[in-house]
Amino acid sequence: MEEFADTTILTLVRHSEKILKREQKMLFAGRVLRENLAAGTKEIRDILRNRDKKYFVSFSVKRGKLRWLWISSRIESGFFGDIVYLKAFYISRGELGKGILKRLISNARKYHKAGGVEIYLALCLRDKGAIAEFRNNGFTAALYGLAARTAESLGYLSKLNPNIPAGYKIKPINFGKSLEEYLDLSVRAMKTDSTSATYNAPASRLKKTYRSNIRLGVREKAFGLYFKDKLVGEISLGKAKGAPDIGLIAGIGILPEHRGKGLSKLLYRKGLEWFRDNTRKIYVGQSSTRGVLGQAGKLKRRRTYVLMKG
Repeated sequence: MEEFADTTILTLVRHSEKILKREQKMLFAGRVLRENLAAGTKEIRDILRNRDKKYFVSFSVKRGKLRWLWISSRIESGFFGDIVYLKAFYISRGELGKGILKRLISNARKYHKAGGVEIYLALCLRDKGAIAEFRNNGFTAALYGLAARTAESLGYLSKLNPNIPAGYKIKPINFGKSLEEYLDLSVRAMKTDSTSATYNAPASRLKKTYRSNIRLGVREKAFGLYFKDKLVGEISLGKAKGAPDIGLIAGIGILPEHRGKGLSKLLYRKGLEWFRDNTRKIYVGQSSTRGVLGQAGKLKRRRTYVLMKG
């Protein structure tokens, strides 16, 4: 943990607020949520002031300008398990290519006693220099953030006007009555797509995370795709954290034997209609799945950030 004076804390907090503001814009399709921003800034201020040993902190300020900032902790992630996560990260363009990032990564691993543990962080796609620097240090893209306007995506899907094939139907899933069936289906769908970021995650961890998501309202509503009354696909919907007017696609999955029939588009349309009816004009999500990313452009979903791991 670095030693620093109160004046340095104020400088770091001021820069951290700018970093968090940029992060919110990439997460929430250009919007800044003031309450979330204030809470995030306070959390970083408390970390810096309290010298919380849970966090590895490294920074450099020269003539009032921030050269780099790294705040990380070792956490248990729902999807990815034991990881080191960067709560705040910044490196100025002038410090790229000087070996600073390599040193930060090494020092963070030593501090967290995480030699074989992966480090995760989200970067705005505009931060091309930082992304390239992480790639040069062995990091890869785990998944991408996506954002779009509900009406624009619905416009594309409405033009297709696909008919649901014989034997299939879409209806709401009752979590109270069909929770286990829903969880089994969601896990099977993810574990049969090698391009999914959760492909290698244990089924038990995925189920635990999905249960938690339902309890917390991240998965607020789900529609099921049924074939001869058997659940074979689903789309899970919610609202972005701290933004009840922004929709969240928390998950979408179809069993492999039912793919390639245009059924995912039908599920998407049903989900977007629910967003529209619940006045969620913007929706966000994240994915690494080749099929989802391949359709993103047609649905006018733009990539907003990349979650990197290494």
